[in-house]
Amino acid sequence: MSVASNSGNVGAAAGGPPVCCEDTRFTTRSSLLGPGVVRGLRLWRTHYREIITKRSDDIIIVSYPKSGRTWQRVMLCHYINSVYLDQEARSLNINTLTRRAGLPRISYSHNGSNLRHALPVGHWMVGDPLIWWGRKIILLLRDPRDLLVSAYMHAINRSNTFRGSLSQFIRHPCMGIEKVLTTYQRWDARKSLASSVLVQTYEMMHYQPEAALREVLGFAGIPVDIRAVENAAEFARFENLKAKEREGYFIGKAMRSGRGGEAGMKIRSGKVGGFADHMRGEDLDYIRSAALRIGAPIEWPGLSGERP
Repeated sequence: MSVASNSGNVGAAAGGPPVCCEDTRFTTRSSLLGPGVVRGLRLWRTHYREIITKRSDDIIIVSYPKSGRTWQRVMLCHYINSVYLDQEARSLNINTLTRRAGLPRISYSHNGSNLRHALPVGHWMVGDPLIWWGRKIILLLRDPRDLLVSAYMHAINRSNTFRGSLSQFIRHPCMGIEKVLTTYQRWDARKSLASSVLVQTYEMMHYQPEAALREVLGFAGIPVDIRAVENAAEFARFENLKAKEREGYFIGKAMRSGRGGEAGMKIRSGKVGGFADHMRGEDLDYIRSAALRIGAPIEWPGLSGERP
């Protein structure tokens, strides 16, 4: 389902409030369960299925879409496969691999921020605290500007969940900067509910991938093999991952390339600060204004202050 963007009022139905789905009969105010009663019931079922299944997991890695969790998952799966299972890292099902290896069970969650669902910024499912209570949480964050560029490319070239410009995407109530920053702030407030929290950033994985992997392993209680960490970080180099994606190395449709050539690849760019190549001055000013108003758990350079 694509998110509609109409000129004049991004995602607005004629004469009505903003919408978060293509069907303008369903507005962000039409259901406490989600944008539309029927769709909301499906979301409710999916949401609570996740809550229930994750009760048996030891560590949950929470992230907004396009924050680097595939990159992190590749490193973790390569490490576990090579150290404990003696097999190729073609599967990225970290929950199954940790269970088979007899390790603390790890799983991933977008915690209500999934782009496909496009929930409005104030929806109760976004940052629902239920998966946080008494759990070990790894919170994976990324500079919202880079995140938005990557999410936009994904939405138009892979998931077909948005039609419009990057500027419209940035301002959209269900996908844009207000949604990202509000979700970040909710997660920051949830930390006290968890038994322990590790905050890790995309930028750390980019500049120090081996240190980032060691940090996650240590937090999860998995013994660290230095050589295996080095090999996992080497395997997860972006150029290698792009080559693996092109040849269909990984198991699962989530790792298949979308349309649009390079822009439609799951492993697309991997840059830090690449947003500068895509955003205009007014877009950056809009993001800066939102960051000053809503706040951010990390002060990425220039996000809420002067332009770098």
